[in-house]
Amino acid sequence: MNIIKTLLPAILVVAACNSSVKNSQKVDSTAVNMEQSDTTLTARMTISPVVSKDGPLEMNFTVYNQTDSTRTFCKWHTPFEPLMSKYLDITINNQEVAYKGPMAKRMMPPPADSYVSVAPGDSLSV
Repeated sequence: MNIIKTLLPAILVVAACNSSVKNSQKVDSTAVNMEQSDTTLTARMTISPVVSKDGPLEMNFTVYNQTDSTRTFCKWHTPFEPLMSKYLDITINNQEVAYKGPMAKRMMPPPADSYVSVAPGDSLSV
């Protein structure tokens, strides 16, 4: 359950920043549409299966583009941007740990250098 709580914010950020054309048709949000899922970016975050209590927690975040065209996403609030804001929810015993770090103020719309492109059939990792 903690992994889901950790991965969900990252996936939502990537989905929210996706610059592809939005589908305006109403759909059942609980239904799985395989055709639609082939037109978007997907993300996966992994951690080492062995973690030391005294060592750093190393994570790998990968965005996949399994489409036939280049896709672009906003890197704000993702691991692709230097730590400028909270993009992970960290909990101990189901209690959220207070975030200690910078919080960036953003100009809208995001400037061009805020976007990352992923080539067709490719992936990017940090």
